[in-house]
Amino acid sequence: MLASAFRARSRAAVLITSLAILVCAPLSVANAQGARAAAPWQNSATALIVDVRGENPLDFDALEEDRRIVGVMHKASEGLSSHAVEIYRARRAEAKKRGYLWGSYHVLTRSDPRAQVALYVGQLGAPADEVMAIEVQCLGSVTTCPDPNYAVTPDDLAAAMLRIKELTGRFPLVSVNHASMRVLDRRFGRIPELDGAKLWYPRYKDDISGVFPKGYWGQYALWRFSSAINCSAEQHAAGACPYQAPGTDHAAGISVYFGPRDQLRRTWPAL
Repeated sequence: MLASAFRARSRAAVLITSLAILVCAPLSVANAQGARAAAPWQNSATALIVDVRGENPLDFDALEEDRRIVGVMHKASEGLSSHAVEIYRARRAEAKKRGYLWGSYHVLTRSDPRAQVALYVGQLGAPADEVMAIEVQCLGSVTTCPDPNYAVTPDDLAAAMLRIKELTGRFPLVSVNHASMRVLDRRFGRIPELDGAKLWYPRYKDDISGVFPKGYWGQYALWRFSSAINCSAEQHAAGACPYQAPGTDHAAGISVYFGPRDQLRRTWPAL
């Protein structure tokens, strides 16, 4: 009888311990898929990245107050033009000195994609510890683009991705909106040479349940959930944006990585 009681207590202890693990480990496998899709930035265990352009303020002294911010993505070029080169270089050096992860992005236009990549990679080299990314502002086959210069095609993007892979040995992150992602997901999934590219997903809502997995992009690598699109200057001043990184303004992008800071540091730049 004592043995039965002991076994019962042991089973109860195991059950309680298991429940505690699920509650206290928000990034556990048991609930990862749902947590990944529902405002993961609200989980203090997840790591965050800021992305800025040369005209955006970036005060590193203030930024260091937020220990969840572990990296910076910075605009480096657009089309056939470099972007704020001196500011970029100074911030890159300062960020690395302070221990931040660093990455860059290029805004793709209708200009020759190989020439754009030559500018982008030629300006930066191919640092083994930095993420490179291509941002598509408008996929011409999906929407009517306000500025036709940004109405790139899937072939433009594929050419840029493959050329970066050829020059650096790895694919860039790809930043495309939801409508473009759906088109590219079907198209790129049929091109073996593009296998392995990761998604930087700009989606300004709290829940993306049902979006993933997809055929080509099974999941996002980074999810940009806040920027000037859903964080106006007035909202920022009132503290009403989804997340506000100290030392930045309302136009700074904030992206979440579904994992802790040390994990992101280990996987960067492969993600």
